[in-house]
Amino acid sequence: TGSVKKIVREIQLRLISIGMFPLFILIIIGTDLFSFALGSQWYVAGEYAGILGPWILLVFITYPLSTIFSVLGKQKVELTFNILNLLSRIVVLVIGRLSGNPVVTLLLFSITGVFFWGWMNIYILKISGIPYRICFNDYIKFFCLAFVIAIPLLVAKVLVFPAYFLF
Repeated sequence: TGSVKKIVREIQLRLISIGMFPLFILIIIGTDLFSFALGSQWYVAGEYAGILGPWILLVFITYPLSTIFSVLGKQKVELTFNILNLLSRIVVLVIGRLSGNPVVTLLLFSITGVFFWGWMNIYILKISGIPYRICFNDYIKFFCLAFVIAIPLLVAKVLVFPAYFLF
């Protein structure tokens, strides 16, 4: 009976603010973190997590907002999104299998995930009446903030503890 604009905007802003810094940690020291916490055999899993991080962030932000499709009667759009996303995943996995390289497969998987979940996020903003530029600015703002907060990690990795971090 009311506008969903304010609720969607607040939820999206909170999810971006919560998810951006862990993404930076995962990308910067994910391999080292996995190795330290789980053992050296988990180093590659840390690499894979870093590759999939941007996609996971968009899922983290967009999925809770996707209930808006039911609220606004846009289930056909959601179904179309899910079918296209599934088809893209199948194509990516086939290409990845043919390449024989798991990193290529994960990169393609992450890129297509960012594309589809990013599209879904933009569409949710549109049907909620929120200009996507406002939320794009939020992404940029929290990206920059997370980067500034992560600078000590980068410095530690590169200059202070280069022998500890495995690169």
